[in-house]
Amino acid sequence: MQNLPDSLRFWRPRYADVVGLDLGNSSVKAVRLRRIKGKITLVAAGFLPALSLPSAKSDATLPALAPFKLPKALRGRYVALAVPGAAATIKLLTMPTRMDKTAELPIREMMAIGDDTVYRIAYELLPMVHGHGETRALAVALPSVEAQSLPALFPAGVPAICSLEISGLAALTAYQRGPGVNAGAETADAVLDFGANSSLLAVFAHGGLVLVRRFDFGAAAVTQRVRETLGVDLETAEGILMDGSFDVSKPVAAGLENFTRQALISRDFIEHRENCRIGRVYVCGGIAASRDWRAELHRALGVEIAVWNPLACLPALPGAIPDEVIGRESRFAAAMGAALGVMRASS
Repeated sequence: MQNLPDSLRFWRPRYADVVGLDLGNSSVKAVRLRRIKGKITLVAAGFLPALSLPSAKSDATLPALAPFKLPKALRGRYVALAVPGAAATIKLLTMPTRMDKTAELPIREMMAIGDDTVYRIAYELLPMVHGHGETRALAVALPSVEAQSLPALFPAGVPAICSLEISGLAALTAYQRGPGVNAGAETADAVLDFGANSSLLAVFAHGGLVLVRRFDFGAAAVTQRVRETLGVDLETAEGILMDGSFDVSKPVAAGLENFTRQALISRDFIEHRENCRIGRVYVCGGIAASRDWRAELHRALGVEIAVWNPLACLPALPGAIPDEVIGRESRFAAAMGAALGVMRASS
């Protein structure tokens, strides 16, 4: 946890070659960023084989992870990890007075996670939102056993792990460096990172983050509903969802029903509290390519659903984006956000 004042930021290392790894359930998404002539540049991106990550939600002893080998093009000096963090707790905390990180903040108490000694807790103070005389902090509690298992992926030498965060939150960093750059103080955007087994919904309004909500629901549940309805195997169901070869709008709507109901509650609450209107939802994740999934979200939420390309927010070297990535760029939001967060913080 960084407690030093901003005036001492020159003690932080200046990262010039960082690989962002999103350790997803279906694959590892990787991007490599380097400073070239003073500009952060995308030098490589790609899909790597999935890892079986330990989760503290299971009662079983967490297995040891084997070292993870990166191909040469994606082997930077440092690695920024983004993990699903199924057992993590994420909260947007509000404190009634203006505070700074030199003050003693009741973060642990407000997280309400029981025995906080078994968690790694980190937080970041957020910029003041217009019209609110309060301090907001985005806080995360990750079980220590999960955090302690990850250094085994890169046990010694280069690359070295330099950061760890939750994938959904890393995607928010990518949004802020992409579509969020042009968001005005009078507009409200939502960002939805739709993972395999969990999703994260965030809302930006009045120039700041005003809502973060996590759902224990993801693309796997939608795919399973399509699979059961059509009587096909998992691979076929995933293919149908992605290529739109069949109309699966009904099973998709049924699979999303509980999620969209909760998302509507969140939307109505935040629009009332912040006196704003959400005009667009930026979506990322593998299922974002599904036409029927986007159509159902649009129907249920009544707002524009926009798929965005997180790799487009930086200049890229020729050949940095291979053919296998083209058309699936939205899956790289968390990997890009993890690497960008490290490099921007060290600027």
